[in-house]
Amino acid sequence: ACAILAIALLLSCRPGSGNKSRLLIYTPHGQDLLKDFVTRYKQQHPDVDVQFLDMGSREVLERVRVEKGRPQADLWWGASHTTFQTAADENLLLEYRPTWADKVPADSRDPNDRWYGTYKTPQVIAYNNEAVSAAEAPHDWDDVLDPKWHDKILIRNPNPSDTMRAIFGAMIWRFYKDTGSTDKGYEWLRKLDANVHEYTADVTLLMKKLARREGLFGWAMVSIGL
Repeated sequence: ACAILAIALLLSCRPGSGNKSRLLIYTPHGQDLLKDFVTRYKQQHPDVDVQFLDMGSREVLERVRVEKGRPQADLWWGASHTTFQTAADENLLLEYRPTWADKVPADSRDPNDRWYGTYKTPQVIAYNNEAVSAAEAPHDWDDVLDPKWHDKILIRNPNPSDTMRAIFGAMIWRFYKDTGSTDKGYEWLRKLDANVHEYTADVTLLMKKLARREGLFGWAMVSIGL
């Protein structure tokens, strides 16, 4: 399952402290990635005070809905294309055409310039290679259901995460498309749940726990540029 992450909701830089303008970003991308991008951005724009709120994509959508009458964010960076399109359909996003617009495929952007995809994120199984060898590690999704992995799996909480909603939906769809029923898909998820040690609040926490061997496996994302 691939979730397209995009840039949208460009409003305007607001005055900040002193002579700096403030750029407020809502994003699910995690502290490590955000700090790197902020550092690189400020090298080119030292007069901008960049701030961000790190939260799940669905949490961003709910926040933007609440703030419709008085928007607070300048930029929304990171969500699935379906979530961005929902926001666009609810008139929560303003039109903005970036300089690189013509480099994005038509199926990865909004025709009215309200959101643009920046990369696709195939899902992979991440594991602690100091605790599990490559030969032992699961090589396919069904492998993680093996009872020997009981209490060994870490998963990002799916409620606020477009990424996990996409992968869970894909697991249900793989059976539904052949049977017309969701039963086998939900049975698969129940077996997975039996092996889950914890549903972490975010990806950053998941990776830290994986490094500490609080779990041996987790779902992670690999970014592929559009």
